[in-house]
Amino acid sequence: MIALVLFLATQGAAVDRDPPLIADVAAAASNPDASPIITVMMSDAGTGVGVAVVHFRPSGGSWQQAELKGGTTGLFIARLPEGTQRTGFEYWIEASDIAGNGPTRIASADRPIAVEKASEPTTARLERQRAEAEVAAPIHIHPAWLMLSLGVGVAAGAVGGAFALDIRNVQQVIEVEQPTGERLRELEQARTSDIAAATTLGVVALAGLTTGVVLVVLTSLE
Repeated sequence: MIALVLFLATQGAAVDRDPPLIADVAAAASNPDASPIITVMMSDAGTGVGVAVVHFRPSGGSWQQAELKGGTTGLFIARLPEGTQRTGFEYWIEASDIAGNGPTRIASADRPIAVEKASEPTTARLERQRAEAEVAAPIHIHPAWLMLSLGVGVAAGAVGGAFALDIRNVQQVIEVEQPTGERLRELEQARTSDIAAATTLGVVALAGLTTGVVLVVLTSLE
């Protein structure tokens, strides 16, 4: 009897009663040629994030839902339908963990987050910036900055590619082994960490290469 009481007390102490934590949310519709992407950083110290959705509505439209895809913690991503970026939209986030705790919310249907519609394609913006640079005062750029930007972009892209390959490998292990329990949680956490690292390095690579290209253009105008 004493052993049974101790077992039940131990099980009770391990019960997950805390909802997920939402650490960061980002959304943009900066390019009318690309559908918006919602990124959310979430964590749950107990059973892990179970259900996460973004509620959104185009300007003048009705509420819809899109699943935030990820593992059980880390980076979650949802792509909104094509055309939403050209109308602008409002959105809010909610998430519950696997144990059913929650939902945790960022904003609400009554107080959603608003994102303005995209007004200028990326290519048009770069062309406008190039034209403006032609009539601006000469800008002297040290070649070291150009090399540094391109170097960071290439290096981040290479490392990000390695993480992307690891994501594929982990997914293949999950599909082949079909693990359960602790092994499955470890693989899902590894996959989530790889997704977050690959996404971050992809952004760094894009920023570095874009900066390098811009510096090349500006240098040619000197």
